[in-house]
Amino acid sequence: MPVVSPCRIHLEALGQDVYGAGIAALVRDSYSLVEGKGEMTLRVSRLASSFLLMAFVVFLQIFLISQMQALVASRAVTEIRQIYGRYEFVMYGADVTHNYLTPNGFPRGLDKRYFDAANFARLTDDEKDLACAIPFSQLQILVPILFIWTLTIVADLRRCGDLFVRLILATPTITSMKDAIVEGEGECEIVVGLTKEVKALLASTCMIPRWIIDVYLLWLGCRWLCATPSFSDLLLNSVALEFIVLLKDTLFTGVVPDRNKRATQNTLIQPWQKKEPANYRVFLSAFLLVLVTFSWVYYYIYRFQAVLPDYQWDIHDVCQQYVASTTSGKAR
Repeated sequence: MPVVSPCRIHLEALGQDVYGAGIAALVRDSYSLVEGKGEMTLRVSRLASSFLLMAFVVFLQIFLISQMQALVASRAVTEIRQIYGRYEFVMYGADVTHNYLTPNGFPRGLDKRYFDAANFARLTDDEKDLACAIPFSQLQILVPILFIWTLTIVADLRRCGDLFVRLILATPTITSMKDAIVEGEGECEIVVGLTKEVKALLASTCMIPRWIIDVYLLWLGCRWLCATPSFSDLLLNSVALEFIVLLKDTLFTGVVPDRNKRATQNTLIQPWQKKEPANYRVFLSAFLLVLVTFSWVYYYIYRFQAVLPDYQWDIHDVCQQYVASTTSGKAR
């Protein structure tokens, strides 16, 4: 039978990303400094470089998000409001008395009895293309993409939450970092306790900023995707959004030294509970995240979205035949 290292039993490794490297450096180097192991300047340098890299990831993500909101998402929202406003005005008879203006200043049909599907022919070909490409008009593609994007963020939030529970709540609070680590086989080191100061530093630098960025990116990503009047761009934009989430992994792979990567891999934390009995909670609770994800997508589309205020849900049926003709390869 294969021999299992005792330091791995019931223990879990840190995430292989910039945040995991920062946690490993803080715990290991704080422990080594208190114990007087190694050169102090070298330990402090590694600790500082790890935290600077974490700060750089946070700054880069915030910068990209702010630029995306100002230069990309806001413009996309304005354009799609103009597209839908033009559609509403024409479909309700191109009569100002048949429309009202939203707080953003775009027309909406006043009463369904004024709506005439035949008015669709009064739109230009470009206007038809844009109106029928509004994501809300084709939920069969919008819902799966929003679901995948939301699940990407939920998965990262779950990893962040797990770290918080295991390191901040479940790990015992000690008075000195000299009792923080138990050394295992080889380079393996097990975190068995953390001081209040280290826990506060971990929460404020590794967990809270990551959580805030994820939540804001979830909202902004859904807003941008729902404001994309092109189904091909909808797919490309979802990939571009994931790129921002994966910055922490990309920089870990490309920038962090191999020795620090091994230190991250060999820094083990204890699970938040020592035993996991065989029950429904243990086996099935994680699948609730799928329900949470679907719930967010549903409520965002039907309740929370502010991309198209007072959306009338009056495009899909009108565009059904038009979309079929434009996607069949037949010329207009």
